[in-house]
Amino acid sequence: MKKLFGAALLALLVLSGASAQAAYDSAKVKDVMHINFGSLRAAKAAIDATDSKAAADAFNAIATADAPLLGMDPPKGSRADWDAAFTGLIATAKKGAAASVAGDWTTAKAALADLRAAMGKGHAEFRS
Repeated sequence: MKKLFGAALLALLVLSGASAQAAYDSAKVKDVMHINFGSLRAAKAAIDATDSKAAADAFNAIATADAPLLGMDPPKGSRADWDAAFTGLIATAKKGAAASVAGDWTTAKAALADLRAAMGKGHAEFRS
């Protein structure tokens, strides 16, 4: 009986921990939005100055900041759509970083435009 109780308690703790990790955290999301906003501005300035390192750093800051939001429950909409949106943002940011390192400013500018559009769409779609 004690083993069954212990196993049930362990399962409950694991499940409650998993759901706590997935809960929407508005403060965390706002922090990420501020990082993204600043990084978009930094990426634009770096692209305009053809500064490969600064542009790549700005794009990478977006990818790094957005990654922890994967798996979080959105304030509205589906988690699958939320995860797809952030997966897309991360991939686009990495594409922009790679283009910047390569000095491919046309692709870096396109990645910047794609990020802005996707962030605007995501904000409209998930904002509570």
